[in-house]
Amino acid sequence: METMKKRSLYIFNSKILLAGGFLILFFICLNGLQTLTAEYDDIQKRWDYFYELPPGSLDILILGNSHAYSTYSPNIIDAICGTNSFVLASNSQKLEQTYYNLKEALKYHHPKIIVIQLSVLSGDSWKKEVGDYRVYSNLDGMKYSLNKLKAVFTQRPKADYINSMFPFFRNHNNWKDSKLLASNLERLENVKNEDYRGFSPRESEMGNKVTEQYKLSKKQDLSNYKISKSDESYLDKIKTLSKENKFKVVYVMSPKYSDLLNSTYTKKYNILKKVVSKYGDGYFDFNMLSREIGLKERSFENGYIGYQHTSYFGAVQVSTYLANHFKNEYFGAEQLKTPDKYWYNRMSNKKESYLYGSFLDMKSKTILELGNRLKLFDDIFIDKVFVLKKRRDVYELIIEFDDKTNIDKLSMYKFYVHLYPKASDTNLKPESKDFGFENFDFQPYTLPLRNGKIYVNKEINTKIKEVEKLNLGLFKSGLDRSEQITLINFNL
Repeated sequence: METMKKRSLYIFNSKILLAGGFLILFFICLNGLQTLTAEYDDIQKRWDYFYELPPGSLDILILGNSHAYSTYSPNIIDAICGTNSFVLASNSQKLEQTYYNLKEALKYHHPKIIVIQLSVLSGDSWKKEVGDYRVYSNLDGMKYSLNKLKAVFTQRPKADYINSMFPFFRNHNNWKDSKLLASNLERLENVKNEDYRGFSPRESEMGNKVTEQYKLSKKQDLSNYKISKSDESYLDKIKTLSKENKFKVVYVMSPKYSDLLNSTYTKKYNILKKVVSKYGDGYFDFNMLSREIGLKERSFENGYIGYQHTSYFGAVQVSTYLANHFKNEYFGAEQLKTPDKYWYNRMSNKKESYLYGSFLDMKSKTILELGNRLKLFDDIFIDKVFVLKKRRDVYELIIEFDDKTNIDKLSMYKFYVHLYPKASDTNLKPESKDFGFENFDFQPYTLPLRNGKIYVNKEINTKIKEVEKLNLGLFKSGLDRSEQITLINFNL
């Protein structure tokens, strides 16, 4: 009898192990199918790169919706503060989702500062709606865990649990899309060789037509703005997490042109400030700081929409202000660590380190630099020209202008950049041999630097190593040209 019991127990345990093994194999196969059939977007890309970060390497984590990932540049913040930061944001994110994203992030990192974009306050939950891609993309990017399960149960109606947890069931028809499958296979096979930090800037800048539309539009009355009890409860939960994990919570509001024109926005700001002061360690509303940081029409994207974002120009303005406040006033430099080896390896080839930071020795890293101011026109002077090596055969040309430069005039011209190799250098592109130089003409897109200065940059792909000369100047058409600047005898 005892022998039969042992045998039955053995058979029972074997069946459990077999069933468990089958389930593990099933989920591995399902996860592979999900990855192949999913439409990969920037939200999932952020999660992928987040999970690849060295554990414990983040000092600053930025959370929120599209206003977060289009406004706050980790490279600028890190260049100024000597920190390592990341933007973990998704489209139309709401505070309940921000909370679970924060909990997920805290499994892997112990940041000193959490920055939360306050436009996640909505008062509503995604739980009322079935099948919204904005929620799906964020959930798809998260690894399977109890936290993800709670995020699904909190945000999704019961009818959507399966689709939310297992994207294959809503994407199964994509197996017919050969281009999508090929793209996903290629992505999985390639090693991540870029330092993506979740920042996705808007390249357009607001033009006269859109500006007039905003000025003539009826302004929303924000006098009775309220924060919902649901949002307040999540603000309180985030405060609890901050105490438990010993990080600061800084709430921010990126600017919108429509808010700058709205006389009732001050009332919304005062309500937000009063409520957030109970739950956070700081609040920066960049609508209220617009004059101080010099926001202008080109600081916003060119779109007449209610959720208008900053342009890249505006993102630079906001990011430099926030970073300098972190470093110099709000937290104090003693709370921000001196850059470590990981930071130097990551930031040494980024233009932000040279343009905004003070941790790198420019002379030791700059391949080429002008020491004296040079004239293109009587009202356009160049302060510096330098070239940074980004990776093999890829360089970045950066031209810094005097603060008295006529920006409007500069924008009317194009730059010509002609790179001549020495006779001993045989790396000239075949299509350039008839000319004897490689041509990198470009339209200057001016960006704010500091103290009223601006810069333009251009990526250069070349195999030339020994340079006889680099000619650069401005041209419009025919003989309408600036004076030419020539740099001679240097190596790339």
